Amino acid sequence: MQKQKSGLSILYRARGTAGAQRGFTTLTIGLIILFAASLASFALVKSSRMEQRISVNDLRAKEVRHAADSALDFGIAWYTENSPSWTVSGSVETASPTIAMPTISSSNTDIYSAVIRYQRATAEPNYILVTAVVSATSEANITAQVQRYIYTNSLLTNPGTTGPPMMIDGCFDDAKGNPDIYPAGYDSGSGAGPYGDAIVTSQSATESDGSSCVELGHLDVHGGGIATSDFTGDIWDSLFSVSRSGMKAIADQEVADGVADADRTVVWVTSTSNYHTSWGSATSPVIVVFDAVADCPKINGNPTFYGVVFIDSDCAGSNGWGGTTVYGTVGVNGGISKMTANTEIYDWSEVSNGDTGGLKIETAPQFPGTWKDF
Repeated sequence: MQKQKSGLSILYRARGTAGAQRGFTTLTIGLIILFAASLASFALVKSSRMEQRISVNDLRAKEVRHAADSALDFGIAWYTENSPSWTVSGSVETASPTIAMPTISSSNTDIYSAVIRYQRATAEPNYILVTAVVSATSEANITAQVQRYIYTNSLLTNPGTTGPPMMIDGCFDDAKGNPDIYPAGYDSGSGAGPYGDAIVTSQSATESDGSSCVELGHLDVHGGGIATSDFTGDIWDSLFSVSRSGMKAIADQEVADGVADADRTVVWVTSTSNYHTSWGSATSPVIVVFDAVADCPKINGNPTFYGVVFIDSDCAGSNGWGGTTVYGTVGVNGGISKMTANTEIYDWSEVSNGDTGGLKIETAPQFPGTWKDF
């Protein structure tokens, strides 16, 4: 009987040990599965966070790029309507809009600040590189830069420079009274100098002996020089970047659109009557063209012009004109005789800070294929 109990005890202990081993194994497997599940969950969370971060970064990258494109469009639009002040550095000129740049908001409440820069080569002032740099105000490393070339929309052939007070494709003589031309560099007689040219005339405007046919007489040029030019094409092309028909079309369109006199860019005159109307201002210059059919009308009655006055006919031998003030350039497709007293022609220093860029057409053409991002 005692032996039977001992055998059962041994059997029970064996069964207990086997059960304990199976429990340990089950626990171990459960822990391994739990650990694996935890690792999988951690990897999933990490992957999800990474994807979320990539998604956010992608969104912000797109937003800052869109902000840069918007700033570039703003810069081009601003240049179309305004004239920046250029700073010369060697053979390159740079400028920026003269207003505070607006900030750009995004869908995730980021605020982006923008910087606009214009750049042109002094030798090629018609080609403008517009650059927009945008960065997030919260994180300076979130930034984008885009640029594009545009062609200047100036109506002038050389928008980067100002012309002399007078350009004539002929002779000058028989000035009456004491008319005045004030060249660049003249400062109320301070003697600051050196002075620019007062009159530029064509190389063909000479006497039979080859000497200049510019006889100042009573005209005081206040230290300005007399220069010659070959006027490639004709004097019109030396002054203007658009054709006569193109210029007249601009003037006609402004009339048709009812543009206020203070906002006019081009005025086209065909009347042969004496002319007394003033045009332009120091901040808004104009181009006033007297058509060839006007036959060099007498300009008198004390009108004041800011910009370019172009007479598309020969004024030599005419009755002359006087009592007129011009700030900018007078161009004549021929010569001038009998300019009279009370006529004063100043260089561009009184007009838009000496910048001719205000004389523009409506849009600045953009060069396809020149868009670039960084």
